[in-house]
Amino acid sequence: MDLLFRSKYNNFLSDCQLPNPVPPAHPLNSSLSLITFADLSHNSLSSSIPDAFGKMISLVHLNLAYNDFPGSIPKSFNNLSRLQSLDLEANSLTDQLDKFLDKLSGSGKSLQILNLGLNQLRGTLPDFTRFSSLRELYLPYNQLTPTSFQQVLPNLGALNLHRNRISGMLPDLTVSQSLTVLNLGDNSLNGTIDKSVGQLSGLEYLDISSNSLEGVISEAHFSNLSSLKILDFSFNSLVFNISSNWIPPFQLDVIGLASCKLGPDFPKWLRNQNN
Repeated sequence: MDLLFRSKYNNFLSDCQLPNPVPPAHPLNSSLSLITFADLSHNSLSSSIPDAFGKMISLVHLNLAYNDFPGSIPKSFNNLSRLQSLDLEANSLTDQLDKFLDKLSGSGKSLQILNLGLNQLRGTLPDFTRFSSLRELYLPYNQLTPTSFQQVLPNLGALNLHRNRISGMLPDLTVSQSLTVLNLGDNSLNGTIDKSVGQLSGLEYLDISSNSLEGVISEAHFSNLSSLKILDFSFNSLVFNISSNWIPPFQLDVIGLASCKLGPDFPKWLRNQNN
């Protein structure tokens, strides 16, 4: 990372109060084909995303977060065949998610991190398997609707779909053994939680709070979760039926079980949580 920040081909203009809209003569509208890292976050830019970014064919990392860019990305983003991370969090994007991703098809083999949280993106979750290198996907606070998770989870290490419009049953999570972060909180998921979730040995963060999940939670749901640090099952209709002599395989930093049924006695297994 030190080498990255020393490179003369990086462009850091975060929180600089850039002119809005970007004028035609501005360097952003030049063909800066050697730039590998561009950061223009936190500038309150509200015009359309400049087409010139698609001419920066060497871009590896692009951060346009916390502006007010409307609509979608330009078709020229298809030229960014080296792009590894794209951060567009907290803008005013309103595109259908599948159409948005079509404009990133040139990054299908390179894109590893995609953050589109805090926008107004619509539609179902499309097939993400076209992004063969994608490891982290952040889509919280959008307007995404039910879909099959089978085309989303494989190969992902982090998936955040907090506060969308996702409904239906909780998917079979064992299709992605590489998951370390899973946040499906504040949606409309229903049904029970399958015991297979306990097989995700690399999972560190699990949040399925504020849904309509129900049923019994037993030791089997946590059997191999030895890496778990954050667990939030709050505001579901879940009943915990845990043996009094059970010793969890994890040490949690944060636990949320509000509105779950734990009684009548205080859970003895919580006494082993020393962090």
